[in-house]
Amino acid sequence: MTLLRDHAQGNGTRIDGETSDFAGRFVDAVDKLRRTVGRFWFVPPESGIAGGRYWRAGGDSWVAGFYSGMLWLAYVATNDELFKRAARSQHAYLVRRLDRRDRLDHDVGFLFLPSLVAEWMITGNVVARAHALDAADVLAGRYVENGRFIRAWNDDLYIGDGRVGWCNRGRMIIDTMMNLSLLFWAAEIRGCRTYADIAIAHAETAGDVLMRSDGSTFHTFEFDPESGAPKGPATYQGAHDRSIWSRGQAWAIYGFLNTYRHTGEERFLALSRAAADYVLDALAGQESLIPVWDFDVADDSAPIDSSAGAIIASGLIDLSETSPRNGDGRYADIAHAILSELVSCHSVADAPAADGLIVHGASNVPRGETNRVLPYGDFFFLEALGKTQGVRLSIW
Repeated sequence: MTLLRDHAQGNGTRIDGETSDFAGRFVDAVDKLRRTVGRFWFVPPESGIAGGRYWRAGGDSWVAGFYSGMLWLAYVATNDELFKRAARSQHAYLVRRLDRRDRLDHDVGFLFLPSLVAEWMITGNVVARAHALDAADVLAGRYVENGRFIRAWNDDLYIGDGRVGWCNRGRMIIDTMMNLSLLFWAAEIRGCRTYADIAIAHAETAGDVLMRSDGSTFHTFEFDPESGAPKGPATYQGAHDRSIWSRGQAWAIYGFLNTYRHTGEERFLALSRAAADYVLDALAGQESLIPVWDFDVADDSAPIDSSAGAIIASGLIDLSETSPRNGDGRYADIAHAILSELVSCHSVADAPAADGLIVHGASNVPRGETNRVLPYGDFFFLEALGKTQGVRLSIW
């Protein structure tokens, strides 16, 4: 495989020393995609088992866009038409998701940014753009004016102790910070400020109620759905309602940074740095830099979440390059250290029986879903490796 060095040179990324060690791993990961793509023609993969095998996604999968994102990254790196054809083969699946709008939620950005928005940016496909704009309308339509937030889940999702329905109508979630980029993109494409206004309002509310003064995050927050009055924090995947779910903390680092890059408003950069500083402090002195599934869990035998590590690494690389200040070099140092550990201890890119790239992901510990291969973990792992080689998708 030959990397497109014009991409590497275009953003000034330095490829020597430690980053050069990632070049071969990036090649290995892209080669793994080339070998396994036939299994997922038309239907993207879902979270899989410990040995690295994916399942095929069902009709309501929120992770279905990440595999397309990996294929587009591989295409940008290689110009291999196989990856373009494979990514386009999944259009029908994604359009079917849009046809069932009542089954979509706050995760539409995860579905359509790495897939159809990426395709529009790379190839100029106007059909992909049209469907992605429809997805942005879905996300904007979930905005709750009273509380100034984008509603997370739908009525039929059970949360924690079994509460269902009404409480979800007033629930926001930290994950949505990453999905806001779909609204900023739509605002630019359509020349309509409303999309950006919704994204900014949600980010402001997230900073107010999901971020604590020490930079840690709550997973979700409930409002009264009628009055918009705040009720308090809660969780779905964390250890308890006031715990610090590690993947949610990763979404905060990356998501607030994205909002800063779209708006130029320093308060969002400050929130991203605060979330990053919390993680760096939490990992300081630990033997492993891959976080356990929840930062409030002190048990040495607790499941780790390699996907949180990959998201943190990719977000920190960008944070280190965004409006740098004295001391920000540590973000890149930690990002590369996390990435090195993912490569050495969790990668299955060279395992013949594996479909995915990294194992030991924790998709949902309260439901017993640990030690998985996760398409989003793989995507952000590949994205972070690509960034070290100057290969990027500008989707966030």
